Amino acid sequence: MKAVIGQLFHEGNSFNPLTTKARDFVVHRGPDVLQALRGSGTILGGIIAGLEAASAEILPSLAASARPGGPVEHGLFEDFTAEILSTAEQAEPDMVVLELHGAMTTTETSDAEGLLVARLRDALGPEVTIAVGLDLHGLVTRRMLTHADILTACKHNPHSDYVEAGATAARLAVAKHRGTQRPVTVACHLPMLLAGNMDTSSGPLQAAHRLARERSSKHPGLLDISIFNVIPLLDAPEMGQVVLAITDDEPEVGIEAAREIAELLWRRRSEFRDDFPSINAVLDRVVSDRAQRPFVLADFGDRVLAGAPGDSTDILASLLLRGEVLKVVLPVTDPQSVARAQAAGLGAKVELSVGGCYTAITPPVTVTGTVRHLSDGRFVMKGPFLAGQEASMGDTAVVAVGPLTLLLTAGSALTQDVNCFESQGIRISEQDIIVTKSGYHFELSFAGIATPLKVETKGLGVYRPGRFPVTRSPLYPEVDPGAIAIEPAVIA
Repeated sequence: MKAVIGQLFHEGNSFNPLTTKARDFVVHRGPDVLQALRGSGTILGGIIAGLEAASAEILPSLAASARPGGPVEHGLFEDFTAEILSTAEQAEPDMVVLELHGAMTTTETSDAEGLLVARLRDALGPEVTIAVGLDLHGLVTRRMLTHADILTACKHNPHSDYVEAGATAARLAVAKHRGTQRPVTVACHLPMLLAGNMDTSSGPLQAAHRLARERSSKHPGLLDISIFNVIPLLDAPEMGQVVLAITDDEPEVGIEAAREIAELLWRRRSEFRDDFPSINAVLDRVVSDRAQRPFVLADFGDRVLAGAPGDSTDILASLLLRGEVLKVVLPVTDPQSVARAQAAGLGAKVELSVGGCYTAITPPVTVTGTVRHLSDGRFVMKGPFLAGQEASMGDTAVVAVGPLTLLLTAGSALTQDVNCFESQGIRISEQDIIVTKSGYHFELSFAGIATPLKVETKGLGVYRPGRFPVTRSPLYPEVDPGAIAIEPAVIA
């Protein structure tokens, strides 16, 4: 039983003006894929574990991952796709099992994963099983549904179950190949985006996933139910919520379950809203509540994990205006400031115009500080989200500005992970505040280390209806619910 594996992982934000380039990806090839990602907290780590448990011969192709951001250079996507296709064609496998995010966009297509899967199907024919493990914020398209045998997603946000999602993809692929199950997929599409309340541990998403578990436990023929809450920061066709059910050759059972879950989401649509405190309200709490320090603040508007560039100065400007004597670590994407700090060298005093590099939402802020640390910005994530995955934030400089510590990065940084800071010589326990460019996943990494708070801030990482000009079809809440079809459309 031969299985080709691979990873092509990127989450797109159509409103980020930066193109994602080769330098933004961490890439492994051939046997190095297994060495780097076996046992990791990635979907591919789960795929490897699942296939090894089934005694499959694993043939690694390519593992390429980048932090969320603007569209990927299409030529680079073509190169990555060609590598995966070449390995698959030469191997003549029984199955291909991939980790894809599901929301990758390129400079030429908004359905990169669908294009990759379609090319694999064309090259390998109908007999080879194609299975994909996805992020629940992926965009499931008709092309993906047509050409893949298995599509399954993680079930939790924050994503604490990437490994389980990968193991599920492998298990279903093996069962199909062995003939012990005949997976049939149905998808229920709902023309709705979520404007907030996207944590699966509470609210309507908790109820939806609980209903999915109840239906699966009552019917053994329901092999998997995935609820895709597509990232709303995509301007792409086929946007909306998708409930995907895989059954053992019982499509009507899948249709009933998927439709019931989609209808629950629609009934509770008004609950998908966020109500976070302002920056000043949060800083007031930090000042008054010394016992809960350190606090870790989610800069919600500038979330790199939602594809924002990470260059916002919203929190930095408020801190400087208030003049609080607090020990704060604050990351900012700013390649020009990094270059100036690196040219000045360790211990040098520098005057920098920080942030506001890519959008006009928050202006640059002028600071004077001392260069404390310089590096190439590569580190291995501690997790649990993406544990063991190598990340790159480009050339990096740590600059001390009085009690503030600026983590200046040439590329957007995955600051949801504690190792992003600790790899640069920053001790979390010594701070009053650590700012992250994350909205959910930071809570996993900082659990037991810092008190989490989400902050209402400006930036390209937050969705508000009507904020961005779009070409996609009308969706709730951008239009009145009476103006769109509320009957969930079933795609068998």
